[in-house]
Amino acid sequence: MKTKSIILSVIMLMSFAGLSAQSKKDSNKEKVVFNVSMHCQSCANKIEKNIAFEKGVKDLNANLEKQTVAVTYDKRKTDVPALQAAFKKIGYEATLPDAACCAEGKKANCKHGEAACTPSEGKSQPADCPSKK
Repeated sequence: MKTKSIILSVIMLMSFAGLSAQSKKDSNKEKVVFNVSMHCQSCANKIEKNIAFEKGVKDLNANLEKQTVAVTYDKRKTDVPALQAAFKKIGYEATLPDAACCAEGKKANCKHGEAACTPSEGKSQPADCPSKK
C-alpha cells in the first residue's frame, strides 16, 4: 500500500513538472503578422522555405491572397527587427500593420488610410520572382 502511494505521488509530481515546463515554453512564444508584397506562389514558397529556418522561428504561414506572413517565434532567440532583416535579406519588405487602424471596422476611418492595413501595391519584385519574367 505504501509503495502504491509513493508511486502515485511520483507520477503526480512528474505530471505537474511537465505542465510547468510546457507553460514556460509557451510563454516565450510570440506571434507577429507582417504585410509582405508577394506576387506569386513562388514568392510565398521562397518566404516559407527561407524564413522558417531563421533562428527562433517556430511556425510560419504565408498567405498569398492577403499578402501576409504570420510568424510564431521564440522571443528569447529572435525579435521583430531581426525577422524583418531576414525578409530583407531575401528581397522582401516586411511591415507591421498599424494595429489601432486595422481593427475590424476602422480601416476606412484610419488617419493613415485603408492602405496602411494592407500590403503596398507596386513594390518592386525580387529579381528572381517568376511573375516578373
